[in-house]
Amino acid sequence: MRNLILLFLFFLPLLSHSQSYIHYIGPVHSKQNQTLYVREQMLYITSPYEEGDVYVRITSYDGTEFFTLSPNESISYTIGNNANSKLIITTDELGENLDDKGYKVEAFKDNAHTDPVSIFAELRVQAGNQNGNQRMQSNSSFIKGDLAPGKSFRLGHGKFDRFDQYRRVFVTFMAVESGITNVSISDLREGWDHVLGTEVEYEIDASGNYTFFFTENETHALALELNNGSPPQNSDALIGALVTSDKNIVVNVGYWGGANAWAGGGRDIGFDQIKPSGNISNEYIFLPAAGDHNIGGNLESTPEYAILVAAESNTKIWLHTNVSDTASVAADYTLDAGEYQIVYFEKYDNKHIYVLSMVIKIWVVMILVPKLLP
Repeated sequence: MRNLILLFLFFLPLLSHSQSYIHYIGPVHSKQNQTLYVREQMLYITSPYEEGDVYVRITSYDGTEFFTLSPNESISYTIGNNANSKLIITTDELGENLDDKGYKVEAFKDNAHTDPVSIFAELRVQAGNQNGNQRMQSNSSFIKGDLAPGKSFRLGHGKFDRFDQYRRVFVTFMAVESGITNVSISDLREGWDHVLGTEVEYEIDASGNYTFFFTENETHALALELNNGSPPQNSDALIGALVTSDKNIVVNVGYWGGANAWAGGGRDIGFDQIKPSGNISNEYIFLPAAGDHNIGGNLESTPEYAILVAAESNTKIWLHTNVSDTASVAADYTLDAGEYQIVYFEKYDNKHIYVLSMVIKIWVVMILVPKLLP
């Protein structure tokens, strides 16, 4: 999708929830072809602290770098310009435990790194042709700080309107505690199939659960192909899938080469770092960007929508309903754990969506795509 910027937000009710003294930057999987070769990868760091300099420490597998952030300024940290970086997991590396991906970012008020201070971290990735200057796709992800690590997650990503050689969905994991961490992915749609790498450091049991274990700072990725001939279940097998672990991990999920262009054969990238079940909300407000809605008179033909994923069974969801009215007004949707519901802006005159789920929390995937500019 030429000259479009995709904003892909997972359960991010308030941006302020993303400030923290520590941020884990987990990896991303890239399917390298056509206009989808990964190019510039940048990390931007800012801080609300204005009483003095902020001392930033960025740690990766082969060392630590130090930076000084002055008040009201930012740090622009270059990760890489191709797939050979500490962020990108390629096809050959799928299903393998890797020890050379990801970052830990920390911030302090003092140069001795003893007094933590909050910062914001944003990851930006562009994709385009392999050797030229064209950049057709991009993604921005706000890192969730100390709210990102957890032991229970439900996955989600944008929907698909076509299968071809450009499209793939993925989820990546990063271990953040010492010792061995065991991870399981369950509640996948029956009949799914995954992309094979060169190593197999995982198991798939008779129920279709994907399990593996890794150690601190190692990463792991799973991807599902959306080619012609791929199982149709692959289009949403990860939406609502349950991830559990016995130690804290951080998770990125999304698509590379996704289909978010109902007016043609466009391609997008969209991913985000997600929050565990203990850090999600039961109330959200969604505002559209500048994307088209109701294309060709079809409500579902739009690049802007929200996906609601239930954390627990019998989750009741109201749209545009006051809390005081939920006792007398029937819920718009009732979902069991792992089920999802797509909600479209075009159904509402004011083009915004207010979502309320009493007691039980929900995950949210929100897709916003601005219009193509001349």
